[in-house]
Amino acid sequence: TQYKREVTEYASELISDNDVLLLPVGPGDPPTPEQLADPDTAMDFRLSILNLSNFASLVGFPVVSVPTPGPNGEGLGVQVIGCAGSDRQLLRLIGSSLGSK
Repeated sequence: TQYKREVTEYASELISDNDVLLLPVGPGDPPTPEQLADPDTAMDFRLSILNLSNFASLVGFPVVSVPTPGPNGEGLGVQVIGCAGSDRQLLRLIGSSLGSK
């Protein structure tokens, strides 16, 4: 669609060959299992995750989610989004950042 082409073009301007875009995986602290038992809370959390994660999927860019500890030890995460076609480069970057070879 025209909208997808425009968003992809804009994303290509944002993220060049040697750049990455960092976005949070979630909106903040993850809800507890007890909180997720409430259908409204679970749906709100799901929609907030989708709002953050749909960007890379919409434009077809590679993305890696990296778990990171939050200030109180809770599990948070960062999305590392690369430009189109940078799948291997992005994986090498993440691997070297995490100490892998």
